[in-house]
Parts: sequence; C-alpha cells; structure tokens
Amino acid sequence: MYFTDCVSKAALLGGANKLNPEAFLLIYSVAVGQEYKLTEPKVFEKPPMPYHSIKGVGKFAPPNLNSLNDTLYYSGTPIDNTDELSEIDQGSSSLNYNEYVVFDNDQVKVEYLVRVGVKYLH
Repeated sequence: MYFTDCVSKAALLGGANKLNPEAFLLIYSVAVGQEYKLTEPKVFEKPPMPYHSIKGVGKFAPPNLNSLNDTLYYSGTPIDNTDELSEIDQGSSSLNYNEYVVFDNDQVKVEYLVRVGVKYLH
C-alpha cells in the first residue's frame, strides 16, 4: 500500500486536476516501523530485513510534526528536505515528495474519508 505525507500529491493521485479540482482522500494511520530509506524509485515485494516499510525520501516535506490523540501527523507547506537527505548521505532525490510503502494490512487503519478542493496557482 502506497502513502504520502503531502496532501497536494495525494489529491493529484486522487484525480484532482484543473478541470476537476476536487478529490476524495482516505486518511490512514500508518505504522511504518523501521523505514528502509531511498531516493530513487525501486520495486519491492517486501522490505529488506529488518525493515517494516519503504520510504522514498523526497526533495520536499511538510515542516511540522504534530500530535493529536497519540497520533503523529505532518502539516504545513512543504519545504526543502535537505536535512533528511543529508542524514541518509544523499544530496538530492529523484522524488519530489516523501512516499511510503507498507506491505502488511495490519500496518494501516482507515481514519477518515475527506473531500478536498485544490487551488491551482498556475
């Protein structure tokens, strides 16, 4: 199962475009566990041992980590993700935004279905 922490990317994947600027998104709680991080797309059937998920580290990421009812979530306009890319000894990424993949249904729980509108600036 594929997830992102950037709502604008999720809205585009959910079908939003300039002619139809709305999308329905499922908001999940995702237990990513220990993440195997990379900066290039790669196909996996399961994460390598001892990891629980795959994280594609993007060039941009939401800046704020928040907590609500013991659930962590990100918010804010995506900013340069240089710090995380440096942590994994990568100067850049082919991905624009963070992407997460989990392989076990027990790692996810549907929380909400929301309808979002997208404002295009260009």
